[in-house]
Amino acid sequence: MIIARAQTKQAATGSLIGLALGDALGFPTEFDDVPSILATCGPWREMALPEPAFVTDDTQMTLAFARGIRTAMDRGVLGPL
Repeated sequence: MIIARAQTKQAATGSLIGLALGDALGFPTEFDDVPSILATCGPWREMALPEPAFVTDDTQMTLAFARGIRTAMDRGVLGPL
């Protein structure tokens, strides 16, 4: 049980880190179309993380939601009503 809980925690942490990095990478081009992004940044796989890398409200709201889920789970089993 402890191993499964640790793996779940690692997966959740990795997901949240991936979300924050994706948000930071996407922020400078969030409302641009693909041709504009390619003209400005080149291929997305070669994009460097912007400096500074901004954490947007999308990441903040996701982290708040995750914290709320964690708090709810600490108080008991979380499931549908």
